[in-house]
Amino acid sequence: MVKAFKVFCTLSVVLSCGICVGCADAAPDVGDDGGQNVENRMCGALVIFYNDGEAVTGENLSDADALACYEVMVPYADDEGEYYLSFNSTDYSIYDISYRGGDKLQELSFNLYYTYALDADLVKICGVYRTPENEYIFGADSANTISLSAVSAARITQENNPEDDGDDCTVTINFKCIDVLQGINIIEFDRDNKLVSQTVYSGQAEITASENCDYVVIEEIYEDNDRQIYSQRVLYDRFQGEAEKCFYLPRDDGFVNVNSLKINF
Repeated sequence: MVKAFKVFCTLSVVLSCGICVGCADAAPDVGDDGGQNVENRMCGALVIFYNDGEAVTGENLSDADALACYEVMVPYADDEGEYYLSFNSTDYSIYDISYRGGDKLQELSFNLYYTYALDADLVKICGVYRTPENEYIFGADSANTISLSAVSAARITQENNPEDDGDDCTVTINFKCIDVLQGINIIEFDRDNKLVSQTVYSGQAEITASENCDYVVIEEIYEDNDRQIYSQRVLYDRFQGEAEKCFYLPRDDGFVNVNSLKINF
């Protein structure tokens, strides 16, 4: 079986470049089963950030600060030999996961959020592979010097069979550099646009609006890369029913925790 591994990056100026990287050591054939090739199949990606050549995130899947997202086959507790599919996302900065395919993953994409405070200049993409023994390893198929200031998305592809596109696997990582969230206000108004209450978001998973509240305004206060402060507001109306808002809360390491707030009326 012929296999190839490719990494593509899309620049923020809407130019694109294709980088083909050989990876014979990343996902080798490991044997033969009744005439069928048995191989390591790509099921996700490990993303490594660097600053001046030094890794600032985990370089292995087992590292506590690894940034990885990959499909896993999880065994049922009460049914030996049977599995269900799930995704292992190692960090809250990874969000908006979408995929296509079953035990042979065809497409996976996810967003990776970080702020301008991240002290990194380069990024490296490594494929994550599931072995026939249902173990998970990462390979060297990567564009070693993608500039973080230029890249907005990267795609890595395992081409298993040139005659069958459905047998290939593609993983896309969307890099989302966002401004630093400084604070969140939850503001309630009645039907006459009079202020009912104002509170500061403190990490709660849900809130219930006051009885005489007709709409809730979520105000987010940001600081951009030029140290300029600005705010943006989103309105949720009682007559629209319950709502949900995601917040990208900055961490000291330059990444974020994605929190979700449910608003009940």
